[in-house]
Amino acid sequence: MKRIFVFTSIFYLCLSLAPAHAGLGFMKIFLAKTHPSCTEALPAHDKNFCPTFKATAKCTCTSAGLPGSMCDNMNSLHKRMLTIFSSQLAACKFQQDTTTESCLDSWNCYRVGGKDSHGHLCQTTGAACA
Repeated sequence: MKRIFVFTSIFYLCLSLAPAHAGLGFMKIFLAKTHPSCTEALPAHDKNFCPTFKATAKCTCTSAGLPGSMCDNMNSLHKRMLTIFSSQLAACKFQQDTTTESCLDSWNCYRVGGKDSHGHLCQTTGAACA
């Protein structure tokens, strides 16, 4: 009984010490920074970018321990990423599978389209994937 009380007390103390704006950022200590078994997506300006980015994101998600069914929906995956990291920039800085710039370009092109950071049209048309 004492162990449960001590564990619960420590858990709530850790939660209360975390700044409110950090969301669930403390969970980052449990996440892998690299996923060597996952292939890198094609550049965001490539016409075949969308399916490769989705496959890479799903692989990264499942290799982090989440079930495949939680990794299929890219909007939900992006929301989960923001819950843990508070921003897309923070998430892209955390990972080490690709450059921060490439990570940001990929998520932006997948979700909203337009141009990447080098002025290239997303997937050659400027269209979003989702």
